Amino acid sequence: MKEKNVSRRTIYNRIEKGQLEVIKEKNKTYIIKENLNINNKNAKINIPELKELTEMFQLIQNSNELLKNFDYNFLRDRISSIEKSLINFTMDISRANIDMKEKMNTFSENINEKTENIQKKNNNFMENVLLINEQNSNFFKENIETLQAKIENLEAKFESIENKLDEIIKKQDKKGLFR
Repeated sequence: MKEKNVSRRTIYNRIEKGQLEVIKEKNKTYIIKENLNINNKNAKINIPELKELTEMFQLIQNSNELLKNFDYNFLRDRISSIEKSLINFTMDISRANIDMKEKMNTFSENINEKTENIQKKNNNFMENVLLINEQNSNFFKENIETLQAKIENLEAKFESIENKLDEIIKKQDKKGLFR
């Protein structure tokens, strides 16, 4: 500003806008710093804004007091107990998973054994059915063969009886008994 010729009005306007920082001593005003980039007017605070600021300041002071009076040891102890319980909980879960895996393995082994036993029983049953079927077929085959032999034997006997009857009839015809 020393280099430029600036009117008093401009200087006062810039002071009001906050572009110049000044110090007042008695009736003299000294310019300390220039902030020409600032185009803001001096912020004027209304009564409602002042009330809001005081409320915010009160809140900040109260929260600061709470932070000063807060029992950090209690929080630290509580967090450590929560961590311990979480560790125990995860250990319990891992134990439960191991127990569940063991139970599933034994269950699947039992199921496999039972299915193998059922397959063996089924195979034994089928072998027995086939054996019984074969025995029945052999039995019926033998019975049929013996029946056929007996029928053939009976037929042979009937033929021999018939032949004998024919001979007797011929003999009787010769003698003349059946006339």
